[in-house]
Amino acid sequence: MREKAETSVKTSTGPYRVFVSYSHQDANFVSVIVKYLVEVCGVEVIWDQTFAYGRGFHEQIRDFIAHSHVFLPVITPKSKERGWVHQEIGYAMAMNIPVLPIAIGAAPDQMISIVHSIKIDPPTDGKPDSEQSWVWEGLKATLDKRKLDFLVERSSDTSLARYQCADYQEERTMLMVRHSNTAFDIMFRGHLVRQLGGLSSYHIPDAEPNSEIWNVRYGSRERSEFHRKLQRSERNSLEQHSDVAGCMLIVNPYEIYADSGPRAYAVRLLSLYQFLKSSPKGSVIVALSSKIGVHESLTIVGDIFAAMAIAGSSRGGYMQTVFTTHAPSMKARHIYFDGRLMDCLKGWHTHKQWDKPIPDVASHFADKTRPHADFCQTTVDWACDEIEQILRKNLGVNGSDLCGNPVDLTLHLAKKEYNKAPYDSLKDSPPKPPFEV
Repeated sequence: MREKAETSVKTSTGPYRVFVSYSHQDANFVSVIVKYLVEVCGVEVIWDQTFAYGRGFHEQIRDFIAHSHVFLPVITPKSKERGWVHQEIGYAMAMNIPVLPIAIGAAPDQMISIVHSIKIDPPTDGKPDSEQSWVWEGLKATLDKRKLDFLVERSSDTSLARYQCADYQEERTMLMVRHSNTAFDIMFRGHLVRQLGGLSSYHIPDAEPNSEIWNVRYGSRERSEFHRKLQRSERNSLEQHSDVAGCMLIVNPYEIYADSGPRAYAVRLLSLYQFLKSSPKGSVIVALSSKIGVHESLTIVGDIFAAMAIAGSSRGGYMQTVFTTHAPSMKARHIYFDGRLMDCLKGWHTHKQWDKPIPDVASHFADKTRPHADFCQTTVDWACDEIEQILRKNLGVNGSDLCGNPVDLTLHLAKKEYNKAPYDSLKDSPPKPPFEV
């Protein structure tokens, strides 16, 4: 198990990402525009100065446009001569990313001729081009944070998002890893992970594909080393985000994986339990629910991408998972997830008689404030207590330390003399949280 640095759950509703498209011949204008966007509008600017070394230039342009809240092309007489400027505009419009042209000494034409643009006219008093105060003043008179808010909100409907579908489990995992890694490349930092469904990606073993834990985890089902490698990559790619920005989880430890047997069930629970136990205080908020079906899965990484499975089973895994990178509509997905999380936490509040008001988690993130570390840890403690009850009472996992090797802790479940009655009874009456409402 790898060591984790101290972290805390951080806001995922950070500043807008604005992709600035321009001609290098207009660099003097653009440097002023970028400074204005950062200092006055409070946005994060993506332009060629923020691209990663060692990656394809055109690949990054496509990725970063697709993950932007606003696409801002700088239209000048020089840039209008560049065909790739119009290609980028076309790509942004095809992805339903709001387009806000800034026209300096030129009128937008072709496909953005119908888009209302910010127009800034160069001075006519003979001042040299090196004096760019007029660009700043022109922006100050026409652009502020409220106008960007309006533009993004107008494009926030989830029906405007573009989707990519992964039909099979392996395709889903490969796309999850790719999108997660791309998310880290954007502004070079981790993003808050929201995940609902099953036992989450954090119950996947962080172990080599030939490790015995995989054989135990899948029981009688055969899984190739390639499949195992992909699964591990999914956990690691998401963990690079949660290690930095934390995670919010809604999981169902009451789905007993009857097809795989009691030992597979126990190993899965232990893997999740150990992740929760090893997480730094304040980095995880977790709620348990028996109402999540085996086909239901939702993963949201910051406002970078979301993945939603619409079919699946405990045997075959998640199928037909759709992905979207449409940043303007991520807020609606955050609200949906946070609402379900709060419903689960309110159930815990009732049962556990929590003597303090439950923090409004969604409101805390929206206000860019850190949730109470003590409360985050309380949810982790409650979840671990409940998982321990299942492991000890129904699966006979003994010992004071459940953070040891899951394979060793579950050896008794592979022995013929093990009394499977407690586990078998779960097939007819699966455990349910006594605190769920």
